[in-house]
Amino acid sequence: MVKVIQIELLKSKRTKSFMISFVIMLVAVVWSLLAASRSINSPKLRTMGLFFNNLQAIPVFLPIATCLFVSRIVSNEKDGNTLKLQNSNNIKLMTVFNSKLFFSNVVFFVLNIFQILIVYLDTVSHDIEAPLSNLALQLIGLTMSSFSLLTIFLYLAMILEKQGVLLGIGFLSGFLGIIMSETSKWLNLFFPFGGSSFLALYRIKVLQSGEHLDYVFVWDKTVPLNFILYFIYCILIYFMVRYLLLKKQGENYA
Repeated sequence: MVKVIQIELLKSKRTKSFMISFVIMLVAVVWSLLAASRSINSPKLRTMGLFFNNLQAIPVFLPIATCLFVSRIVSNEKDGNTLKLQNSNNIKLMTVFNSKLFFSNVVFFVLNIFQILIVYLDTVSHDIEAPLSNLALQLIGLTMSSFSLLTIFLYLAMILEKQGVLLGIGFLSGFLGIIMSETSKWLNLFFPFGGSSFLALYRIKVLQSGEHLDYVFVWDKTVPLNFILYFIYCILIYFMVRYLLLKKQGENYA
């Protein structure tokens, strides 16, 4: 696997795919922190829920970042006919897919650690308690969200002739992500690009006192169930994509 990462890393350097995704995720975390800063002085909102509700930037930028990343690492090989060459050398489509999926997930695992570290440093600077368990759960949630997005986008990148269509889907999914984040979390379980919203650790609870409306962030008590369901969802997505690619692979070798 280390060799796979080294090979894919060398390929990705030519496309600057990592740097582009890094910048996008940096914008996402800065946006989240700026949004949180507007409410940081409110005692009832001064909790980790202000940072880990996944309502602002992540639903928008994570789909776009993953889409751009896989688009560039695949289009580079398509332009150079590398995929056709690998096919002629009996390197199967599924093997290529698994290598790129593994590499892509390693990259976004590192990016997710990076953004959580920035959030952690910001919470420390504001004297907000940040339990290690919350940080670990946020990392697991972002990792699963990234996995589902990368699996879908990588599949589309490998079967679509025009990468512009893929990029259109990526940007549309980011736009829909921010809309879906405001809806029921259970809708986001079935929405292919709503994983980060479904796996949010905190939810908004609206408080009403007479004509006055207020809100707080509360811990989602169904977090364990959410994570189990989404883990199963990720497995189903992978095997569905695997089935489709094996079918296409069989057609190529027929």
